[in-house]
Amino acid sequence: MQRTAMLVLMMGRTPDHAVTSFLRFLPRNVVLVTTPSFATAYRRRLPHWKKRYDFDGWVEVIPEPFTHDAPAKITEAMAGILTSERMRAAFEAADDDDEGGFEIGITGGTTLMAGLVSALSAIVPGASTHYVIRPPKGQAISPMRDVICLPNRNTMLAMKEAPPQVTEFIIKNSAESDATPDEIHAFLFQASREWPSEIRMLVRRGVLIFDKETGFSIANLGIFASVAALHLSVDVRHMFEETGQHDLLQNDPMFM
Repeated sequence: MQRTAMLVLMMGRTPDHAVTSFLRFLPRNVVLVTTPSFATAYRRRLPHWKKRYDFDGWVEVIPEPFTHDAPAKITEAMAGILTSERMRAAFEAADDDDEGGFEIGITGGTTLMAGLVSALSAIVPGASTHYVIRPPKGQAISPMRDVICLPNRNTMLAMKEAPPQVTEFIIKNSAESDATPDEIHAFLFQASREWPSEIRMLVRRGVLIFDKETGFSIANLGIFASVAALHLSVDVRHMFEETGQHDLLQNDPMFM
């Protein structure tokens, strides 16, 4: 079973979203980032979570976010956390069979905390951000349904690193396509057999969805990434040109 090397979670008054992230990413290491107001509560809760969900971890405290100089102080504190020796040591101790990766959950805390850490994540190699939504009323937590992977630089890298055939298929079927959900699943299922690590990466980055009951589908994030790939990414344009797959580009004024 593959596990995520590092999970960093912004934590405020409500802890529920953390459990959904644990179940989705199966982390080896967890860092709970919170303010002085909630630090004691999370230090008490953490040992129970570590035992139940089988990870190592610790609590980091950043300044209170409700002051005029909070943005600068929180940015400095978060930068220190994300580049600390303790963080690097946790990565070095990751199992060779793990998925790797660096997930940052922005659900808890304040909007300022979420915004600052999202901006910082763009410069952390391999980092991705996600948001946890509440389950529909009366329904149990579903980690695949209730975790929303957010677009960032790594989304576009995943599109670039995927096999050209898969990227082309996603882009075509994110625009106008007559393909049925069964046909989309069939193509992506076969692709997962030919390129398992690449398809797993696209699922992990939120470009594709895999559900045990309904199979593969293209996520809303995949549609967004496809639009960005066509209109904003020079790398993807060159990839199609080099592989001779011009049909997506011929009639697009962005590439004429």
